[in-house]
Amino acid sequence: MRDILLTGFTPEPTNPFIEKPTLSAMEKYLLRRGWTLRDASEPFTGRVITVAEHLGRGVRVAYPHPAYHYHGQKREQDLHQALEELAAIEHSTVEALSLAITSIFALPRGDFACKQCGVCCECFRDAYQGRVTYEEVVAWETLGLRRILRFIQVVERRDYRLYKAWVHPRTDEYMMRCPWLSSDRNGKRLCRIHAYRPLKCRSFPLSAAQAERANCPGHTVVEMPQQRPEKPEPQIG
Repeated sequence: MRDILLTGFTPEPTNPFIEKPTLSAMEKYLLRRGWTLRDASEPFTGRVITVAEHLGRGVRVAYPHPAYHYHGQKREQDLHQALEELAAIEHSTVEALSLAITSIFALPRGDFACKQCGVCCECFRDAYQGRVTYEEVVAWETLGLRRILRFIQVVERRDYRLYKAWVHPRTDEYMMRCPWLSSDRNGKRLCRIHAYRPLKCRSFPLSAAQAERANCPGHTVVEMPQQRPEKPEPQIG
């Protein structure tokens, strides 16, 4: 199934990957903040859900698994409900939380500076033999990025769809490496779809531990410019 026909989506005027939150983006936000995730089955329906827990605070939030696109699922409503629960825990608002979630993809991290080594693209198998979400596929379709969609395989199940990436369009087998990773003449590794890369690539590293597992040379504390010391105030008396 190579032709992906997606309806019911209003195109965004700017980059849809960072314009508004999704379940997957919220998940990356939680991981950045020290939450742990586990899969579970929803009672009665059997649908796959994600249970996010912050053990130090003793709180949890459950929401539909981002990778599973169930038939008839109202994903925007599911997202809003999850955001409401999380906003109550964070003592925030849905609007402020939405901005915080999208900002992690739009703003650079203070403890990470990409060295263009390509390590994260090669050492994590999920980077080239994994899944993407419905919203990401919709965004690529909306932007007319058929060259990306050629490497997406839609897996149909009775109640849901999965979107596998990256799959060779001729063999229907997972790629053995990321098809978008290339090198320039100076040996720097480049992503040929950098502006439209999946959220899992866009959010790396989610933690210092993940960067260490990848032996990422870019995860270091960036030193801030030194400020001039203030002159001591004159002593009175």
